[in-house]
Amino acid sequence: MVCIVNKSYSQQSAIYSQYLFNGLAINPAYAGHDESLSLTFLGRMQSVGLEGTPNTQTFSVHTPVKRDKIGLGLQLFHETIGVSNQSGMYMSYSYRLKYKSYTISFGLQAGANFYRAQYTSLLVNDPGDPVFESDYKSITPNFGSGIFLNNDNFFAGLSIPQMLDSNDPEIIQEKPFFIYGGYVIDLATFLKIKPSTLVKIVNGKAVEWDISTSVLINDILWAGVLYRPANAFSFLFELQATEQLQIGYAYDFTINELHSVDNGSHEIMINYRFRFSQHGVISPRYF
Repeated sequence: MVCIVNKSYSQQSAIYSQYLFNGLAINPAYAGHDESLSLTFLGRMQSVGLEGTPNTQTFSVHTPVKRDKIGLGLQLFHETIGVSNQSGMYMSYSYRLKYKSYTISFGLQAGANFYRAQYTSLLVNDPGDPVFESDYKSITPNFGSGIFLNNDNFFAGLSIPQMLDSNDPEIIQEKPFFIYGGYVIDLATFLKIKPSTLVKIVNGKAVEWDISTSVLINDILWAGVLYRPANAFSFLFELQATEQLQIGYAYDFTINELHSVDNGSHEIMINYRFRFSQHGVISPRYF
C-alpha cells in the first residue's frame, strides 16, 4: 500500500451554476457593473443525499461611484464541507473605461479566508490519536485581479480571484484562473438567446468547463440548461419579478458515477438593485 500512495484532490473553491448573475464571486472587475447599488444572495446545497457535502452561502454588494468610472464591492461567503468550514471577506475595486460601445473594467480585490476543521467532532476507531485531539484554525490573507469587457449584448472576463500561496503547511491554497464569455442574440421582439461558457483552470487538476444556453422571454423569464462535462447537467431559471428584484433557481443533475446516491444540487439566487432616483430606469440585466 505504501508503494501505491498518491495525491488526491478535493473541492476547494465553490462551484456556482448561476455565476453570470453572481459575477463578483469570480471577478472583482464586475464591481459596479449593475449601474446601481446591487445586493445579491446566493445559497447552494451541493450533492444532496451525501453526508458532509458542500453547503455554500455568499452575499455581495457593489455599486458604481465617480460617474460610473469606479466600482466598489464587498463579498462575504461561508462554506461547510464535512467537519471543516471556510469563511471569507473580500473588498473589490474596479476602474471602468469606455471605448465606443464597449466598457472595459480592471479589478482588484483583497481580503482573507478563515478556515476551521473540527477534528474533535469526528468518531475515530482509535481514541488518543493526536491528529484528532484538537481543532485546527487558520487565517490566510489573499488578493485577486480580473478584467471584464462588455457592451449591451456581449461580455467576456478573465480573472484570478486568489493569487497568493498559503504559508500554512496544513492549507494548500489553489489559485483558480477563470475565462468566460457569452453573447445575447435577439431572435424576436419578445425572445432572446444567450449562449455562454466558463473555463476554470487550476494547476494539477483537470480543466473544468461549463457550457450553457438560456432564452429570455419578454425580458422577464430566463430558462436555460448548463452542461458540465463528465459531471452534471443544470436547469436554470431566473425571474425578473419587478424592475429591481430578480430571483433565480438552478438544479444540477449528477451524471458521473455518484448519480445513484447523489440527489442533485440546489442553488437559489436573490438580487435586488436600488434606483438612485425615483425617475431612474434600471436597464434589463442580461449578465
